[in-house]
Amino acid sequence: MNWKADLEEVERQYAAEPAEPPLAARVQPFDPALLPVPLVAHDQVPEHPGEMCFDDAGRPISATSGIASYTWEWREDGSVLERAMTALGPRATLIRRDTVVSIDMLSRVSVQRLTWDGDVAVRSDEALRFATGGRVGVDIAREADHAPDGAVRHVRRAQAEADGSVEAGLQRATQLAPTEVHWTAKELVVWPGAEAARALVEPLAQALDAALRGAVADSGIADPFLLHVVTPHSAPALPPKAWLAGAAWREHVRSTDLTDGAAATWLHRGVDRGLVAQLEVGDRLDADALRACALLSTTHPEAWDALHALQERLATRLNAGAAWLAAVDPSDGTDALRNTYTGGADVEAFRASLSSTASPDALAAALRDRGALEALICAAGLESHAHRLAHAVALESLVLVPGDGRSHLGGPALLPPGEAWPEGHTFLAAIDRAEVGLGTGWLLFFADLDELTWEEVNAPGSPIRLFATDAPVPADGPALTPRPVRFQPRLTLPEWSDAGEDLGLSAAESEAWSELIGNFVEEQHRFGGYASGVQGERPEPGTVLLLHLDWDEELGFEYGDGGTLQFRIPEDALAAEDWSRVITMADSG
Repeated sequence: MNWKADLEEVERQYAAEPAEPPLAARVQPFDPALLPVPLVAHDQVPEHPGEMCFDDAGRPISATSGIASYTWEWREDGSVLERAMTALGPRATLIRRDTVVSIDMLSRVSVQRLTWDGDVAVRSDEALRFATGGRVGVDIAREADHAPDGAVRHVRRAQAEADGSVEAGLQRATQLAPTEVHWTAKELVVWPGAEAARALVEPLAQALDAALRGAVADSGIADPFLLHVVTPHSAPALPPKAWLAGAAWREHVRSTDLTDGAAATWLHRGVDRGLVAQLEVGDRLDADALRACALLSTTHPEAWDALHALQERLATRLNAGAAWLAAVDPSDGTDALRNTYTGGADVEAFRASLSSTASPDALAAALRDRGALEALICAAGLESHAHRLAHAVALESLVLVPGDGRSHLGGPALLPPGEAWPEGHTFLAAIDRAEVGLGTGWLLFFADLDELTWEEVNAPGSPIRLFATDAPVPADGPALTPRPVRFQPRLTLPEWSDAGEDLGLSAAESEAWSELIGNFVEEQHRFGGYASGVQGERPEPGTVLLLHLDWDEELGFEYGDGGTLQFRIPEDALAAEDWSRVITMADSG
């Protein structure tokens, strides 16, 4: 290689008067994947929003990015000269078929030379010349890292000083990183197109499946329970990271108070305790699989689609016939295993398995009988709290189901004798107090669904009204679709988002409680018991639920975005039948 000739050529081309640029045939938002600079040199390209212009051959000819500007001159020999004006001054880059030479053109001169063979970079040398206290120094910014057997593993940044020219510094760089360096920090990947990338998905999923199963078999973890495969956004996604947890880890999680309840944190702590194994996958893949991993880890927009498809195929393969639950997840941070991601549709099953999945028969019995409810809570890993929660905390609710009772949702509309229709309101429901154990008479519910806010008070002119009367009379006004109802008893438990903390549960117990409560939360209209809205907010303390309405298209109750409405009353006001103190809670998604 001839550094001097390279530098002279770049400087000569930069100094030459540029040809008249072709007229832009197309303009679009900036996209680094469309630049002529190979991905091996993408640490030099702009990253901020801007615009790109293309000639009539579809080649990029200019771009703006923040305060920087770039132009590209396409030469007859197939090379491209990039002229850039950056925050540090002008820069020239000559892009050839297998070489990139980049030079900063001010007194602070730096040179970087990249070469590659096929699709793997084999050289990266950089020199920087700058004034330091009157003398000229050369900073060599790349150094080879050698494995114990002498092979070069990668090239890292380093610093050295040498008197003389930039060429001398580049010569020093070649000594630090001799030939055949495979520079893994930046790999040149020539994008083959979406169809070719999709063709890699199935064979790569097969290779990763085999590699992960082999790593599981060699892990020493007894009774494998969870295989967490991570394809991170913040680093090369492939080969993936992976953790394997056994049944012993599951029991440890159930009995340990862990801050924030973050499942990924539990996994990482489990490695130190010998309960979890971190699996090495890359060493089990052949060259073709590693090459496919590199391709699908690029930032090309079409690579994301192929990566998503790979995540889904890998999750399906890993769960097929396995004793463990596998989740393929792009996060290993505190939000890992807490949401369902692409390729991780079994995450909810994982969370449920940290407690116990209730059988339909056990759940149906627990909704009716406190003894059965206590047994269900015990099975969820909350033995020390089960009796209190089932017998002192659980409240009975009455679910409004279609039936032949006197109470009804929607019309026919009723009002107390002599009462005017509340302006803008819709008639929601009429509850026969005798059917819900509140004495005699009727409770009539109204709301202006267009004016509701989070909390309203029952008063003339308010968006909500509740009337109590002994003998209602027919009225004429807008009403929900008529639905006669009967009341079906069932037990309810606190279901708002902070309920575990309110009940004195540890973080791990709160996680189990959250999964247990998921079996109880249904979209129902009900009277009494516990209820929370779409946002999982805690209801006003010391109040009793009079009516909870859920989003119901057939009924015609459509508030906000899948919203709910609760009518509540303080306990002492209910005892005194002071209906003026009724309040509502309304929320939506």
